[in-house]
Amino acid sequence: MTYDTTYDIITSVDRLNKLHKEIVKKINKYEELAKTELDAKVKYIVQHRLRLYRAKNQLTQNQMAAKLGVNNLQIIRWEQGCFKPQMWAMRLLEEHNVIEKGLFS
Repeated sequence: MTYDTTYDIITSVDRLNKLHKEIVKKINKYEELAKTELDAKVKYIVQHRLRLYRAKNQLTQNQMAAKLGVNNLQIIRWEQGCFKPQMWAMRLLEEHNVIEKGLFS
């Protein structure tokens, strides 16, 4: 592509900058969607593994909370899929073999 004037060069640079901004917006949007989808999968896995673990070991939510050293509301929220456990809680669940080691790290 050839440019006849400085104006043509500036106009082309402006177009490239606008295009770059649009591309960055799209990438950020897809990254956010991917993160949201991953969070939903993590919540689903924790929810079901925690229920299965409690059932196998015949533990109530209160007993499970005491075993993990957390508040029983956290157990309830994790089992309902309301919240994704934070990283420290994921490690705690790994240590007690509720989820496999390295599953989310």
